[in-house]
Amino acid sequence: MQALPECLELSCSLHNFTLGNQTKHIMKPSADKGKSEGGNNMPRPRRISSKNSEIEAYLSTHYEFRYNTVLGRTEYRSKNDAHFSKVGRYEINTLRREIDNDIGIITSSENPYSIIESSFSPRINPIREYFKALPLVDIGCDEGNSSILLSFTESHSRTGKLRCGAQS
Repeated sequence: MQALPECLELSCSLHNFTLGNQTKHIMKPSADKGKSEGGNNMPRPRRISSKNSEIEAYLSTHYEFRYNTVLGRTEYRSKNDAHFSKVGRYEINTLRREIDNDIGIITSSENPYSIIESSFSPRINPIREYFKALPLVDIGCDEGNSSILLSFTESHSRTGKLRCGAQS
């Protein structure tokens, strides 16, 4: 067992340690105010939305994003633009500045990048979407009253084949 003078030396070198294995109160007086008698023991209300959800709401309001499965990259466009552009570092930094200036959220460039490069941007095959958007075409038929309709159906979109069906 250690002698008392050695223990006293140890307690002098550790300013927040006293004999009896009790620690002195070294926290700021206001840090534990909620647990003191007469303090506010009610839990603080949580923020209604997180920083990321506010960023996602802003981005969704002003832009459309997609992950182009053909090119293997994320693309975006303004709500009033028809053309999708590649999302690069320059665009990410521009979006970060907009988020800071327009909604007052200061964040790193990695935060919008991690949002955009996630399920936030739906996976789209633009070639499939092009064919799905085409109208049905009646190419006619000389035999009787039947005609042939060309359509690109979801079941055949994996093979990329057009389905021809006779309609009467």
